[in-house]
Amino acid sequence: MSSTSDKKIEFIKDLSQNDFDLFNDAVKSSEFLQTYSWGEFQKNVYSGVFRYGLKVNGELVVIATFIKKLLPFKKAYLYSPKGPIINCKVQNRNCEFLNIFLDGVINEHSNVLFLRIEPEYQIKNPKYQIQKTIDIQPAKTIRLDLLKTEDNLLALMHQKTRYNIRLASKKGLVVREGKLDDFNLFWRLMQETGERDSFRLHSRSYYERMLKELNNRVDLKVKMFIVFDEDVAIAVGLFVFCGEVATYLHGASASVGRNLMAPYLLQWTMIKVAKKNNYKYYDFYGVDEKKWPGVTRFKRGFGGNEIECCGTFDLVVSSLWYKIYNTIRMLKRK
Repeated sequence: MSSTSDKKIEFIKDLSQNDFDLFNDAVKSSEFLQTYSWGEFQKNVYSGVFRYGLKVNGELVVIATFIKKLLPFKKAYLYSPKGPIINCKVQNRNCEFLNIFLDGVINEHSNVLFLRIEPEYQIKNPKYQIQKTIDIQPAKTIRLDLLKTEDNLLALMHQKTRYNIRLASKKGLVVREGKLDDFNLFWRLMQETGERDSFRLHSRSYYERMLKELNNRVDLKVKMFIVFDEDVAIAVGLFVFCGEVATYLHGASASVGRNLMAPYLLQWTMIKVAKKNNYKYYDFYGVDEKKWPGVTRFKRGFGGNEIECCGTFDLVVSSLWYKIYNTIRMLKRK
């Protein structure tokens, strides 16, 4: 425990779920990647998951989940997806408390070369070099305001999107919530879409665990919804419900029956589900016209506001090792 000026500063090494939940509620955070439950899920994938916090005069002002990623030579780095989360009522933009917090994290790990963070706004640190790096989580997304009426939401969509929703609605398609027993349908469509559109998938067990472990947690819920043409699954999506936001996380569709426009019906159905359950926003989770032109065009068709964050940054602890890391990284890409 230490103090600076007239404030009592305390770095917390292992935040409880109650601390996490209360803080996220207080600051109205809907970042599902920074929930306690998502951290528990990540323990299946990575060698270490750490939850830290900083208290000022007994009140939490910063929290973060960090994932430890191992590197050669017994080195590592820590990654905080969409974090740290800062209480803006207490923390001003001079980053004083955030930098104290980041110092505390670094002091807990002697072999860490850098911290990879995705803060809400770009930060400055007098002690460590901060480097912009390739974005891990999408820096740009689209959000719909679900306080609008269904008619208003439809009116703000692209004309072709409205047409495709109405077309799909006339084709006798059925959208229903999937169960774990339906996972093979989900996985088949994900593999088909990944091969067709050339994008990388997580492992089968990753998605299966996500659905099994996060289906009905207190701080977030992951749900699968499937579109059927008679008894054939032709589109599927994974959706995260957290805080005030419903998020479209993963989706796939069959190559056959594409003229039925099932993905449009799936999105419109989920927008209505989120609205009915009193979520304030529907998030399409990532647009990028260069990386994903087709997906971006599809998502933009639903209207909404484009939101861009500052992206992913590395807080460099060891300049020499960081240069070595980036050199090896570039060579692997060639």
